[in-house]
Amino acid sequence: MPFIDWWKDNCVELHYSEKIVVNHEMGYAGKLDCKANIKGHGTCIIDFKCRNPSKEGTIRVYDEDGYQLSAYMEADAIMCQRATKCLSILLSSAEPKMQIHEWDGAKLEHSYLVFTKITELWRLLKNYNPATGKKL
Repeated sequence: MPFIDWWKDNCVELHYSEKIVVNHEMGYAGKLDCKANIKGHGTCIIDFKCRNPSKEGTIRVYDEDGYQLSAYMEADAIMCQRATKCLSILLSSAEPKMQIHEWDGAKLEHSYLVFTKITELWRLLKNYNPATGKKL
């Protein structure tokens, strides 16, 4: 299995998995898949995605993956030491294959800005602020 072999060879330390992270100020929470020290990458927030590969055999990365990871990274940084990188580990649902996508800092910064705008829009549409538990 490509993933199991890669994990055994590259995971230096698992900090935690399936951890709920919360950003009270922004009013969001989520379940972070994994935080680990990975060879060549440092301390990473990791999100696992299982997807069908394209006809060419690649597994697509979506902008929304970056929104999610950047939000996890920010919420996790409130609770403990900031991770240095974010990785999407893409697992093929059709064959034993995986890809690793490392998100660069500028893309993560932009992704978090988009995420905050989406949460602002959600609050306006719902007329509710989860950070305060009250209507706007």
